[in-house]
Amino acid sequence: MKHTLESFIQETEDNNLRLIQINTQSNDYPTGLGSYGAIGFNAYKEAEDFCEKNGGEICSFKTRQGHTFWRKEGNVYSPFSYEDYLDKCNDNVNYTTLSEETESFWSAVSNAKDDFEHLKVIVEKHQKTIDFFENLKDNEVGIYNGNSDTLESCKQEFMQFSEDVYTYSIGVYFNPKFHTK
Repeated sequence: MKHTLESFIQETEDNNLRLIQINTQSNDYPTGLGSYGAIGFNAYKEAEDFCEKNGGEICSFKTRQGHTFWRKEGNVYSPFSYEDYLDKCNDNVNYTTLSEETESFWSAVSNAKDDFEHLKVIVEKHQKTIDFFENLKDNEVGIYNGNSDTLESCKQEFMQFSEDVYTYSIGVYFNPKFHTK
């Protein structure tokens, strides 16, 4: 089968994916246009199958909120992980476990001394923490957001996420100059 830009666009539409236009600059000024991407895959395997059928390569893309174009970040060989997400976050957002949160609990208890009202608040908060970890699904991890002093669940693997003003997505990159058979 001959891979063409037209067939790539048609397959993107037929698979209910989003067609994005790739910009070679990080700003939104249209530079080096002509390459496209397909994003919106639910799983990495879907992107592999699409790529095999339609040509192209699996890459990560990035765009800034309000921008029209996307930028190709590079080839990827697996879905995003919570570590990838944390790498894009500020230092106040961290992976955490129940045992780490329990250590923090005991530290807070020892610092509260005889302030029973404060101890009550600490114990109630820790009970919510225990409930949070008990309700995590098998494919989720706990993330502590120090900016809002909250625990958040995060999937272990995913194909798209947003952090701050950027959106990152894994999809299939197609450049007619290189990917046409």
